[in-house]
Amino acid sequence: MDFAKSFTRKQDLGDTENLRNQNSNESMISVVFPWRGENNLFKRRPNFTSNYESGRIISPTNFYLCMMAILLLCTSVGLTVISTWLIIHRLPYMHLTEGSFFMEASTFTLFASLISIPCCWITWICHYNKKNYTFLPLLIVILGFSISMLSIGISIGIVQKSKMAFDKSIHPPKLLPNRFKAELNETLDATMSLYTENSNYRYGWDKIQQRLRCCGIERPDDWLCYSHVPKSCYVDYKCSKPKLLYLRGCLDLLSYELAWEICLLSGLIFITFTVQVISLLLAVVIYVKDKLGNGNSDVTS
Repeated sequence: MDFAKSFTRKQDLGDTENLRNQNSNESMISVVFPWRGENNLFKRRPNFTSNYESGRIISPTNFYLCMMAILLLCTSVGLTVISTWLIIHRLPYMHLTEGSFFMEASTFTLFASLISIPCCWITWICHYNKKNYTFLPLLIVILGFSISMLSIGISIGIVQKSKMAFDKSIHPPKLLPNRFKAELNETLDATMSLYTENSNYRYGWDKIQQRLRCCGIERPDDWLCYSHVPKSCYVDYKCSKPKLLYLRGCLDLLSYELAWEICLLSGLIFITFTVQVISLLLAVVIYVKDKLGNGNSDVTS
């Protein structure tokens, strides 16, 4: 009797172990090869329900609002990230150019991109439910304010870029003589004279000379007029006795990097500006049709 019970228990344990191994094998097969196995993903996928059966009909207006929300989200987040990176990247330049000389465009675009992020949420809830069309006036106001900020930002960028003219026949490009070059040269010269006294100027010069691999304004000899050549002018500045000196001046390299950053920011502003203008016009059309068209807000009707 005891032998029979023991044999039956071992048989049950063996069956349980075999079933566990089988399920484990089926799970692995379904992960590696979803089209194989008894419990594959294709056999367990839910059935699709047509629009008229689910009670929701997708109109062209819903589609346009959905695409508008996605585009607004992508452009707003992208412009926020780039503007923040440019502001952080330009902090050493701010010290050497006496304040916010190159910060206005980035500041305006950062503010515009931040206030336009709620527009994505408003557009999304309007696409999902027609009752939320009451938020469209708020969307129009926010987009209008953001577009005005972007207009100011891109105007500042265009004005700043127009001041910079380069001779691109040589490498690196050389800044041509003009009023902008004279003002920047004068500002850099003033900050260089206070290198040993002002910690902000010292940080700015050290950071830029290491980042751009340059020394002085036009040449390394510029430092001899005020103090010794700083360690940041050397390639091996971390050594106790550095010897490899950067020979190029920082004026042309700094100007060219600022011009490149302005072009990058202006391009992103233009893309975001275009998306927001189209979104604003579409929101106005949908709201007017909803108010004056007896509840028919389909933009194609």
